[in-house]
Amino acid sequence: MSEFPPDPASTGKNKKKGCLFGCLGAAIGGPILLVVVGYFLLMHSSLPLKLVADLFSKDPNITIEGIGGSISKGFTVDSFRASDDSGNESFLEGLTLQWGDISRMRNKREMVIDEIGLKRAHIFIDTGERTTGSEAESNESDASNDASEPLNLFEIKKIDIRSVVVESKTGGFKLELDEFLAKGLRIEGDDFNLSSLSVSSNMLNLSLEDAETVMLDGKSIPFKKRIVGNLKSEIHENLIRDIDFFLELGAMDGEMVGRLVIGDGTFVITNAGNAGRPTFTARDFTPSDYFAPKLGGPVKGLSFLILGSKTDPKKQQFESGSFTLGNTPFTVEPQVVDKPEGKAPSFFATVQKGEIKITATISEGQAAPFFDLALSSEPPRDQREIISLLWFDKAHADLTADQAAEIEDIELRYFPDPS
Repeated sequence: MSEFPPDPASTGKNKKKGCLFGCLGAAIGGPILLVVVGYFLLMHSSLPLKLVADLFSKDPNITIEGIGGSISKGFTVDSFRASDDSGNESFLEGLTLQWGDISRMRNKREMVIDEIGLKRAHIFIDTGERTTGSEAESNESDASNDASEPLNLFEIKKIDIRSVVVESKTGGFKLELDEFLAKGLRIEGDDFNLSSLSVSSNMLNLSLEDAETVMLDGKSIPFKKRIVGNLKSEIHENLIRDIDFFLELGAMDGEMVGRLVIGDGTFVITNAGNAGRPTFTARDFTPSDYFAPKLGGPVKGLSFLILGSKTDPKKQQFESGSFTLGNTPFTVEPQVVDKPEGKAPSFFATVQKGEIKITATISEGQAAPFFDLALSSEPPRDQREIISLLWFDKAHADLTADQAAEIEDIELRYFPDPS
């Protein structure tokens, strides 16, 4: 067989073609490879988290140690410490935040968190500054404007937080949380479920029980879970006794339903969804039994039943009510009142003292016991005269010296001059 030497011209052409394809491959494949590698480093490595940690650590008052994880699955931090100008050092140890497939949030509007964990922490907070009313309204307005569509699913599989202290820099507030343990929190549409819950602290204790079916507004409501709580008096210096409560949650007819019971039925707030009207019931509530004298107020034995309107969500109906001021019982007559946005409605009651008709109006207040009381009369009388009639059934001029001194103290404490 004869062999022919390669054609030099053909060899040159093949080399040029190979070079051309190689260059094209590098031009196309190189950026793709960079994108793939970059995406992997960004989403599936701890490099971005360490870069952020290094950025924070440039501040001499901040130290971060042992950061790991990834953006796609979550992260862990062994230790985070930050000190302020006063020498208070806040720290977090054993922080864990793990989540599932992050693409579900974008594609299916589902947020699934696998674990939230914290082994130990001490946090100092600044309680000196307060947001003004106009700022708060502006913030609420911005939040409402930026509101997006609700999630289809929100789930936290495990919460394990232990040994946390939250303390005011200026003193007066110190929360000591021994543990916050929860499993199986799942909210899908209007369906709610929680497998277990245990919260133990110096201010609030919570536990979980199975709930029961109850009758609300003539309808049978199947509640799923009952969160049982105890609010301790240590939460505020003006709270003089612990308050027991429980919250029951469930779903019916595509809506979440709930019932909050405070004390031994002292307050009951229900939302039965489409099955019935929301209700607010008070039974024999005397604020001074719960709050310090300067905040307790003069009202005793407050009872009422408020129903949401079936036809107008901006109206509420007082079915019945009563309370006592001094030695005078008041009866709240049935009345339909406007429901202010974000506030409790006002209501009034009247009583006849001889030729004088006295009206007491109760409205929502900003401080404990969180309602304000105003007195008026027809024909008009000054406030001291009205208080004298309510407490001693006498004109102020007929009071003894001790009685007059008591009325003056009541007026100064509970009915200050609005001017």
